Amino acid sequence: DLQDFRAEWVICNGQMTARDGKMLHSIPIRSHPLEEKQTVHLLSRPNKADFAIPCTAADQQINAIECLDGLANRFAVLRLHAREGTLDWQSDPDLCLAAVFERHGQTGGHSLGLIKGFGLKQGAIASTVSHDCHNLIVVGRNPEDMALAANTLADAGGGLVCVDQGEILGLVKLPVAGFLSLLSPQELAEELNQL
Repeated sequence: DLQDFRAEWVICNGQMTARDGKMLHSIPIRSHPLEEKQTVHLLSRPNKADFAIPCTAADQQINAIECLDGLANRFAVLRLHAREGTLDWQSDPDLCLAAVFERHGQTGGHSLGLIKGFGLKQGAIASTVSHDCHNLIVVGRNPEDMALAANTLADAGGGLVCVDQGEILGLVKLPVAGFLSLLSPQELAEELNQL
């Protein structure tokens, strides 16, 4: 069945290592010096103000990314209003704010942008798995949840997190360089499924 492909067994080095989705042998956990290094080095902790886009004009034309089908994106031009000196992107329920934080302790900078059609209706998600630079990326619907998501990953040493209404709903820690886990494959799969 090519629609729902599932391996019945896995053979490695001439030996069966997995059958029906379960490992038959344990995999030794090795320790490496890199695993002891904290590689998420934000020069300051993100806060609500870091997710505000300054805007003095009452009506502003903005460039954005539009998600089409989960695979493709395109350039979009939006017209948004300002409120209290910042861009009021939250009034449009189809918009999310995206933030990229430099996490290698070099510049401490961050960038903001808007995404239309991403599908997130509330809360925030964040990840340090972001090829090619593996910076800290946050996408969300409100600055408070976005700051919590970013700081949660900074404290965890990297990973993936979901936050909503000030509560961490799921966290997968990836402390090795911000994109590898110390968990066994089974434990990591369970955490990813819960996320």
